[in-house]
Amino acid sequence: MSGSHTAALKFAMARIQPETRVLDVGAGMSPLAGRLAMEHGCRVLAVDINRERLMRGWESAGKIYEISVGDICGMDLPCGGFDAVAALYSLQCMIGYEPQVWVLIRQWLKKGGKFIAASRYRLNSPQYEGDRGDPLYSQDEHTIRTLAEFCGFSIGCIETYFYDEASYNQEPVGSPKANAVLFELVAK
Repeated sequence: MSGSHTAALKFAMARIQPETRVLDVGAGMSPLAGRLAMEHGCRVLAVDINRERLMRGWESAGKIYEISVGDICGMDLPCGGFDAVAALYSLQCMIGYEPQVWVLIRQWLKKGGKFIAASRYRLNSPQYEGDRGDPLYSQDEHTIRTLAEFCGFSIGCIETYFYDEASYNQEPVGSPKANAVLFELVAK
């Protein structure tokens, strides 16, 4: 796992309370769902559009959480059914769906529930190409604050980082050097 994913996992684990109901959006093969279930006693539903990646992550964690394959925009999940929603490096793949996804996440959270996310960071949120040449979307502080207000969240925290193969260091929010953002929002 890369340094950015390790930091995002640590960030999420520190903010999600034990024995709560958690939705892991774009879970893929991430260890978050398994660690939350095993170490925190959370009841986790992991969702991803990629069946193979979701199944591999679920099986490697010993099948200790629930899974659902599909596009979250089409899922019928209970309003107020979750204490926390995590989206670690999955928001950046939802170009064109950002407001819809954030509105759904707010609906699925209980009042006071937490939305924990990690994403690519670029000033002014430009679209960019990922390592495989696929289009990805970046989050910036303005976009996070605007979507949070629009969708019914208050800001818990926003942290930005610069990472490369050798290091992972926190940068001030707004730093042009930062390339990753971790944030916690609270459902109003």
